[in-house]
This record gives sequence, structure tokens and C-alpha cells, in this order.
Amino acid sequence: MQCPVCGGPATDHTPPEFDGIFIGCNTCGNYNIADGYVDKLQALAPDVRREVLLKAKQIAKFARPSINKLCF
Repeated sequence: MQCPVCGGPATDHTPPEFDGIFIGCNTCGNYNIADGYVDKLQALAPDVRREVLLKAKQIAKFARPSINKLCF
């Protein structure tokens, strides 16, 4: 799969019960995207997608970053 943020190679680590996707990317790191936000994220320009992930990382601090409504 491709990373929704940087477009590089990524791995899907989504557990069966999660509504959304868990991404593992060598460039962007490990993060998840809540259900309904993948298309919204991919509609943004690449530099804006990186800003959204950065905001998710700032909100998460020591937890796994999650891209959701708080990041937009």
C-alpha cells in the first residue's frame, strides 16, 4: 500500500475491529486514520497532509498519532 500522507511505501496494520486504518510508514512513522478521513486527507495537497499528520502527532504526544476531526 501507499502512505496516504507522503505517497511512499507503507504497511497496513489495521486490526479487524478498528474503523479506519493503521499505517506503518518508514518516512511518516506509525499512525492511524479514523474512518471517513482517508478521502478527506488525500484530497489535500502533500504539504498540507504532512501538516495534518504533524498536528496528530502533537495531539497524541506519547500515544499513536490519530488523524481525525481535530487535525483539520
